Amino acid sequence: MYMFYLTESFAADVVCIKHPVEGIVFGDTLLDEGILQNTPSLMEWNFRLSGCGKDGPELPEIYICGLVDMRALVMTLLRRSKGSIIKILKEEAAIERLGLLTRPLRIGALGKRDCYLSSAFDCIKRRNIKAVRLAVINPWANAVGDSIGALTVLREVQRQFRCAGITVEVHLFQVPCRATEYLYHGTNTNQWCSVSSLPMSVDKFQKFDCYIDLSERVEAKEATWIDSRLRCAGANASHIQMEHKRNRLALKQSVSMKLGPIFETLRKEGRELVILHGLASAMERTMPESVMKLFARAILAHTEYIIITVAPFDLRDERVVDLSGVMGTLEAYMYCISQVDAFVSVDTSLAHIADAFDIPGVVLFTVEAVGGWVSYYPFVEGLQVSQPTGDHRMDYEAIIEGWMHVDVGEVLTHLNRVVEKKRKSLGQRAAEACVDEAGNA
Repeated sequence: MYMFYLTESFAADVVCIKHPVEGIVFGDTLLDEGILQNTPSLMEWNFRLSGCGKDGPELPEIYICGLVDMRALVMTLLRRSKGSIIKILKEEAAIERLGLLTRPLRIGALGKRDCYLSSAFDCIKRRNIKAVRLAVINPWANAVGDSIGALTVLREVQRQFRCAGITVEVHLFQVPCRATEYLYHGTNTNQWCSVSSLPMSVDKFQKFDCYIDLSERVEAKEATWIDSRLRCAGANASHIQMEHKRNRLALKQSVSMKLGPIFETLRKEGRELVILHGLASAMERTMPESVMKLFARAILAHTEYIIITVAPFDLRDERVVDLSGVMGTLEAYMYCISQVDAFVSVDTSLAHIADAFDIPGVVLFTVEAVGGWVSYYPFVEGLQVSQPTGDHRMDYEAIIEGWMHVDVGEVLTHLNRVVEKKRKSLGQRAAEACVDEAGNA
């Protein structure tokens, strides 16, 4: 979380950029002079100075934002030769000198300034707060996969509040993004009191009892992304059951009514459906088209699957079905994933959505390590295409080399294994249900 103020008034628009598959409307790009002039604006940032009171000039208005929108704002100011007007506050002493004397309780196990949820609960009970107002700074608004993970973290935070017997109102703050706002509102009704835009004023921030900043860096390196974010939210990840670290999403009936007939038609042949997905939001995680065709031909030759694609793909076969024409919203994207029997995908949101619906599959990783993202997904396996650098430097030659030597047969072996694991799991559940039904008879 960043706090800042400006020494001059400043205004800028945040623009919309639509993702062709996930339907995301990005909100971290600022409308600059002469750039994207015809792009519809999603919101406007207006940073103004306070007026003068009877005792002299009032303190500047202080704002709070996350890393993404701070970068966008700083870059825009620099392009307009106004970089000197922004003042970023880092030290507690500097914040106090500017008059911010009270702050909500920060929750987070970050190393030097630990405040676990258990400690926060004790503090809340001592203060006799009946309904806690919790602000959450979400830096992952424009990344669907990360937002799904953040949703899992917040669900666990709410669960622990309930277990402690404390009522909590969760208010999310993030840069505007219609797709992830759908995640928080459309798929998890009534769990969040509000989703509001960043930056927010300190005056608004001070009205909360507690806050969690999911953009904070955890000092101790965690094995998985979800564990590091749980620590960031003040939860002891080692004490949380694996089931609570998995994703859970729901779909509205309207999308089923619209797209359901498509899948009913596809299943008339009696074949199972597999999504083959090679498109990621970053080039270094995207599968080259030549490799996509290699995978598709192998699936067609060695399995009975019908291949579903949700991004345009140039391979004509009666068992390859391109559904990119019905994409364009996150809702449609999620529904298509929920309706297949398996998937093969690059490192993108598809894997996290598949976990939420128990869809088995294989994820191919390039710049990220396998273990950091799918460790808690029982029906998902990861394979390393190229070795991650560890510092996010992109070695594109090594990545392309990795794709050229990917073992398609090994991928299909892993796919068969997780599909069989899912079948056994379903069989076990059915057997347990029969035992329960016999016991209740």
